[in-house]
Amino acid sequence: MAGRSGVGRRTAVVVMANFYGMKVISPSMAIGYDVKQFRNDLKQVTQVAGVDGEQVLFLLEDHHLISSAFLEIVNSLLMAGESSSSINI
Repeated sequence: MAGRSGVGRRTAVVVMANFYGMKVISPSMAIGYDVKQFRNDLKQVTQVAGVDGEQVLFLLEDHHLISSAFLEIVNSLLMAGESSSSINI
């Protein structure tokens, strides 16, 4: 979803996800957040969706992409359906 900062994009996405009964998971950014923690967040999402069978929305915003490696992992997941040995369930 595109738009100016502060117009409620995140709120709109969360409301619609809840409307459709989807669980919303977003990376919990903190000091020292790195690729390993990002992979763990993706692992949690894939487990909820694949193993538990729940509908899940992984809410990834531009400020979450603090490293180009994050974008490469997401791109790999979207293109191939897997994250090049980064997620082992």
